[in-house]
Amino acid sequence: SRAFNLGTGALTTQEDLASAIRQACPGARVEIAQAPPRPEPTRREQPLDPSRSREELGYTPKFDLAQGVADFVKELRQAQKT
Repeated sequence: SRAFNLGTGALTTQEDLASAIRQACPGARVEIAQAPPRPEPTRREQPLDPSRSREELGYTPKFDLAQGVADFVKELRQAQKT
């Protein structure tokens, strides 16, 4: 069994994601809820490495975070029309 990281290799924070959603959905109210602290740290300080995916699968991300969120929102809106 092998694992492949299919991301951009960039570390994404909750605020990065919230900002991308706000950009794709102007006027949307996007808030980050604070969860109770966990007994052990879970925060990643390093992005996941997609090099194995690139080397073995030929994977190259087509979108950065903001483009991916915008494309996803566009697809959702198109699906609602059908």
